[in-house]
Amino acid sequence: MKLKDVAFFRLLTRGIFLSFSLVSTISFAQVFYEEPYKETVVIPDCEVNKSCSLKQYSIHVQDYKIQFTGGKLSYGTRMFAEFETESLESLEEYAIVQTIRGCQFQSKKTSSGIEYIYSFARELFDEIVPFIHRSWQVDSVDKDPVYNNTPVEFKETWKTRIGLYRWNKVANSYHQDTEVLFYKEKPEVPRLYVVDRPGTAFYENGIAKNISLQFKACLYKASDIPEIGHPDEINFSKAPLHCFDWASSFIYDHERHLFIKSEQIHPACL
Repeated sequence: MKLKDVAFFRLLTRGIFLSFSLVSTISFAQVFYEEPYKETVVIPDCEVNKSCSLKQYSIHVQDYKIQFTGGKLSYGTRMFAEFETESLESLEEYAIVQTIRGCQFQSKKTSSGIEYIYSFARELFDEIVPFIHRSWQVDSVDKDPVYNNTPVEFKETWKTRIGLYRWNKVANSYHQDTEVLFYKEKPEVPRLYVVDRPGTAFYENGIAKNISLQFKACLYKASDIPEIGHPDEINFSKAPLHCFDWASSFIYDHERHLFIKSEQIHPACL
């Protein structure tokens, strides 16, 4: 693992409303990053897919552990999906749609066994819904299926569907301090990425917050993605150019008093 000291850790929750505090006071923390999983693909048959302006599509997934002052711990995953094209003009020909399955939930040990509590909510297609996806659904906060798309109130002003996609002033970096949103400034190298940090898992006062989520980050021709969709409409008229599977899994074992990972969705989410 790699150690990185931070003065403050920005906890991104994707619209989750926490029903209990992670720690009484969030202060200084150390973040331990595991070695990332990385993969890059070049899309075959570009003439057939009409995607020859696309150079490559890649993913970077990394689990991490946060240790707060006083010994409190939390666990999370971060994902960066990135594509590069032959020119700046062709960047907007592509966009990412992410689908999601699983949930976030609390658990506690009682005299009769483990009790599951569903107290988290999220934004999904302009609605506040429980953070439970029992089957695959499109992961978008508004009605545009494009992941991290331009909010509807800014689309006319920004003149782009992917205004919140990012690029970095430092080559091969995803550091927040040097990243730039696409709508603010165009990159010199035609490369953009999206970020996902689907919350953190932790244990406090006999209650665990658990994460059991699976994702598919799929790159499409932007013209093949409807501008208005539905969370259950995961198959569009044309197939994606490529999908990367990734997951965030941290389930508390109340007997062994530790978090474990699983490749399967926890039964509490199904």
